[in-house]
Amino acid sequence: MGAKNIATLSRSGVDSESKSTLVREMRESGVNLIIQQGSVTEIEDIKKLKDQVKEHPVGGIIQAAMALNVSQT
Repeated sequence: MGAKNIATLSRSGVDSESKSTLVREMRESGVNLIIQQGSVTEIEDIKKLKDQVKEHPVGGIIQAAMALNVSQT
């Protein structure tokens, strides 16, 4: 069966051809993919995403943000 409605926050949003292609390919395969520019740390960004998914039921939430420390010591 699988997920048919996926919504995600991305700090950069759909800012590249590869992301645009991903969204198009997912929609062509029957998946409603929403990539909204924003951050999980900003309540207004979360509210905007919530408004976008009102018509599509949400079955779960995954928070998978991370930060990399690439400084050399």
